[in-house]
Parts: sequence; structure tokens; C-alpha cells
Amino acid sequence: MTNTIIFVANGFNRDNVRLQPWRYVYELAKHKNEKNNVIVITEGGADLSIQSWEEGFDVVETKLLNIRQQLALGRYIKSLSPSELWWSTTPRSIAFYPVLKNIECKKIAFITCPLYRWSELIRASFSGVPYKQTKALWKQRLIPRFLFRFLLNSKLFNSVTVQSKNNKSILEKDGIEKSKIKYLPVGIDNEDMAPVDKAVLKLVANDVNKRNDDIVFLYLGALRPIRGFDALIKAFPAVIDENSNARLVILARGASEEKCNNILSSLQGSGIDERVSIVGGWLTRSQIWAYIELSDIVVLPFVLVPSDIPIAVLESLARGKPVIVSPVDGLPELAQGRGIVVNPLAINAFSEEMNNLAKDKKKLFEYTQAAIKFMKSYPRWKDVGDIMEEISNEA
Repeated sequence: MTNTIIFVANGFNRDNVRLQPWRYVYELAKHKNEKNNVIVITEGGADLSIQSWEEGFDVVETKLLNIRQQLALGRYIKSLSPSELWWSTTPRSIAFYPVLKNIECKKIAFITCPLYRWSELIRASFSGVPYKQTKALWKQRLIPRFLFRFLLNSKLFNSVTVQSKNNKSILEKDGIEKSKIKYLPVGIDNEDMAPVDKAVLKLVANDVNKRNDDIVFLYLGALRPIRGFDALIKAFPAVIDENSNARLVILARGASEEKCNNILSSLQGSGIDERVSIVGGWLTRSQIWAYIELSDIVVLPFVLVPSDIPIAVLESLARGKPVIVSPVDGLPELAQGRGIVVNPLAINAFSEEMNNLAKDKKKLFEYTQAAIKFMKSYPRWKDVGDIMEEISNEA
């Protein structure tokens, strides 16, 4: 008899499965679907809208994920007779205590959100990060931690999984039973380490137009203050002053041509406009890999990470690129010995660290070798699936 496995994850849809945290849900669902009947429940406008994805699992969009509809949600989930329920859990999930209590099956809380301190959120707000970019994080933090502890320690959940060792440490310090917390990391594909298609690499190389003595810094992601983009633009002129060979390539995910041109126009007279290039729109994975391959250092200066463990860090390390990251969430554990951790809001220190690394060829080589070695043994998604099964069996 085939078991039914249910994942509950808000925001999951076809358009964002390349992005975190939905990539994580997508890969877990794919793995479970190899031997089970898998259903992913996410929010939507209809009572129930069921889509059968080509990967073999169903995605149910429903308005029943509204807190006021949770009794109906519980009835629907129970009608599916699941053997396992994987619930994307944040502190706000305490509101769904009644429905979780009434569903009798193996239940795992999988945490994909960072667990920030008040000081980290306040610092981000004072630095100019708009509230709309931190709204979800504030709402999570406003829930008293003792309620979150009560939820996770209750008998509702057999296990609690985290993506980062940082979150594991936070939960342990907050009093969550250590035996319940399981480390279920974000994986990578073998393709993330495979050679880039030569034709794609050639096209991107023409676009980058890198000279032999250039040091190319690469920024990946949306042009948002929460991702440290504003801090990077403030810090980079000092890098150019110290190192005239420094270049900054910005892959502005989803940005329109008009927005890219506006940013370049705003840099006029700053001293860095001729050393900065911006690529907007949506790139293929091969194109992103090519840009990483042709860069020297990848800069991911998150003020706050909106969702745990950005894929971009792993993609960069997979291609042997040293990374510069911020001291938040699970970033330091990935960069350890493979890059630099610096507070991007300390603009002078940020510039200095970028400059020091650009000038230190020995350190660049050491970080490159360490990144390659680390990623050779880093879990592939298949390995993550195997860990997942161990967690299920233990539960």
C-alpha cells in the first residue's frame, strides 16, 4: 500500500521553486514521491485547486490555510489519511495548534526561517531596510519564544528539522529537546559543480569582458537593502580607490532594463560607474554558473537572510569561489575557512575586507581550494533525501 505524505508550505508555486525556501520543499517532495503519494498544500484563493505536477506529486492551492479555516483544513487533511505530515513551521505556527492536535499521524516540523534576535531586526530597520522586506521576520519574532518552545516540545511533533547548525544551536539554547532537533541541510545538484556549457561561457565572457589583471566581485540577487545591496554600493568606491583593477558585476534577479539603467545613472560621478556592470532579468542556471565561474569573489552581504541558507552561497562555493558574507543566520558556518564574514553595515570594515582579499592572492587560492574540498563532500539532494528518511524512521 502506498503511503500518503503531505507537505504544508505557504507560497509554494511553479514560479519560485528555484528560490529558497521553496526549493527545499520541492526537493524534499520529489524525494518522498519516489515511493509515496505526495501532496503539497499551499495557500490560494479557491476552496481546493489541485494541480498534478510533472514531477509526480500534487499541489493543492486552498484558502483553508487561513487560521479561521483551520478546522476545515484539518478535516481535509484527515480525509487524505496521511502517514506523515511535514509542516513548514515558524513561531506563528502556534496559531495552528488546534488543527495539528486533531491530526493523528507522524508529524515533523521543518523550519526554513531564520530565528533572529531583537537586536538584529532593530539594526536592520535603523540601517534603512524597509519594513515590507522584514515584515514576516518581525511577525515571527513578536511571538513569545516560550510559546514557540511549547509548540516544538509538545507531543504534536515527532521531530523538528533545521537547515543550519546555527538554528539548531538557537533552538537548543531556547530549551527545545535536543533529541527532537534534527539537522536536515540544504543540498546541491551535481550539475552545480559540472563544467559550464562552453557556448554559454563564451557569451558570458564577452559580456563580462574581463582583463587578465581584473579582480571581479560578483553580487547575486535582487537589488534590495535587506540583501545588503545598498551597503555594497556604498562600500565599493573605497575598493576602487585602493585597487583600480577591481570590478563589480551585479546579477540583479528580476530587475527590468529600466531599473538597471537607473542604478547605473545614479552611480555617475561616484567613481565606480565605469567599474560596475548590471545584468537584469531572469537568467538560466547555466548563465548564472558562467558568471560565477568568471568571477573571483562572490559577495553576498545580507543584512538579514529572509529564508534560511541561500542557494547562492552553495552555488558559489561549488565552483570554488571565495565568498564574503555577513554574520547572520547560517552564513558564517558555510564561509568558515572558505571566505570572509563581515558586517556589511560597517562600511569601512566592509571595504577593507574586500580590498584585503582582492590583494591577497595566497588567501584567495587557499579559500578556493577549501571551497572545492568542502563541496566535494557536501550533501547532494539525494543525500538530503536519505537523511530525511532516517528522520522519518526515527520519528
